[in-house]
Amino acid sequence: KKFKGDGKGGKGDGKGKGKGSDDSKGKGKGDRTERHGGGGGRGAQADAARDRMRQAAMEARQDADELAAVAEDTKARAAEKQKELWSLAGQQELMTNEVKDAARAAVAGTGDPRLFWQALEQRRAVVAVQSRSTEFSKARQELSQLRSEADTLTKRAKDRSCEAKKLETVSKVAAICGSSSSRRCCS
Repeated sequence: KKFKGDGKGGKGDGKGKGKGSDDSKGKGKGDRTERHGGGGGRGAQADAARDRMRQAAMEARQDADELAAVAEDTKARAAEKQKELWSLAGQQELMTNEVKDAARAAVAGTGDPRLFWQALEQRRAVVAVQSRSTEFSKARQELSQLRSEADTLTKRAKDRSCEAKKLETVSKVAAICGSSSSRRCCS
């Protein structure tokens, strides 16, 4: 029986597992690994990429923790400044004993209600002048600045934490897709 090809009557064109040009038999795994630069080329690259992602995730997590600690410290300083502001405001109490006495007399009917309102308005005027003092204004400004700084640091810490979680997830996916058993899952 004759077939197309070399005209020798064989089962094909002469392609098969016979002797190759480099005196080796067939196309086994050895040829492929030699052509692609060794047995672990892709796996080693995947391992290195996964390790880099894990390292970046760890650094991002540490950075987030540091930012959170600084934010907590700033919040504590803001709380102290708030107490200082309250103590300054406490010195400027609106309802002094005189105003309270006038209110009690007005409610009991033994005093003129207009005297209470007059005393209250006078006290409001005094408090308004005192609250505009430079010490009070400076404390209020520092408090606002500390709160703003704490909010910014907290936001940055949360953003860094989210970034760390994403990097951890990516490194886990790289570990799964880089394993030899599931080499075909992501290619």
